[in-house]
Amino acid sequence: MDDSDIPRCRIAAPPEVFELGTVKDHRIHPDRVLPFWVFAVVTGGKMPIQIGDHRATLHPEQYFLLPPGVRHFGTERGAFNAVWLHFICPIESPGTPFHEFRLAMYGPVPPEISFQAWGSLLKRNMATGAMTPSDLGVQLMAMLGQVSAEESKLSSCRSGKSLAGKTLELLLEHYRERITTERISGELGYSYAHIEREFRKSHGITIRQKLNEIRVDEAQALMLMGTSIRDAARETGYSDYYYFIRVFTKFKGVSPGRLSERAGLNPKPPSAPD
Repeated sequence: MDDSDIPRCRIAAPPEVFELGTVKDHRIHPDRVLPFWVFAVVTGGKMPIQIGDHRATLHPEQYFLLPPGVRHFGTERGAFNAVWLHFICPIESPGTPFHEFRLAMYGPVPPEISFQAWGSLLKRNMATGAMTPSDLGVQLMAMLGQVSAEESKLSSCRSGKSLAGKTLELLLEHYRERITTERISGELGYSYAHIEREFRKSHGITIRQKLNEIRVDEAQALMLMGTSIRDAARETGYSDYYYFIRVFTKFKGVSPGRLSERAGLNPKPPSAPD
């Protein structure tokens, strides 16, 4: 079944989470229709499930999102772990701004997020009263935003529409390494001139400028956390220390040393490069 056939849900009002939990080594999902929303993420094993007229087997790093009134049930036995939240969405009031997400009833979640840890944290905060149902709803909406972004990213990759997007993903993942025009061309399967044109149309700057921007931003974050200027340069892909100084100063309008002084780190003057 094509992803476009999966029913979609619209959430346009801040949700209020009234119940949440985790399950471990659960054998089969019960057959039921609930009068409230459900968001669940599989964190281990696999979960065969029927959602309305659609059947799926959900694996770790996949979610399902159900509006009220949708029948769902397990289709076969098999141990799985999951994090789940039950919530309601208040009726929208005219003139009140709402965030809105339109998500498939099931699909992938960002693999970088530990949903097991996220669920445990929310459960503890709910049990201790540190978070109200509305507070938890804000956390849920933020997470649904991440899920929506993941869905958009994967959809763009499947459609093949965004060569610029694939280029940016390569830069973000490998900026610490040596990235040459030949490597970019070889990994993406197009001539570098074509990739460069598409990237500039989408982002308004060259690939090299974007790479330096990514590296400089990361270097700044490292230095503000106490990393030395020289180590920050090395860790963000700059083998030439003085070239790093020039690029950093151009992008940030201040030298790395001056930035460190403003942050109260008071670095010593750099010695000659190794």
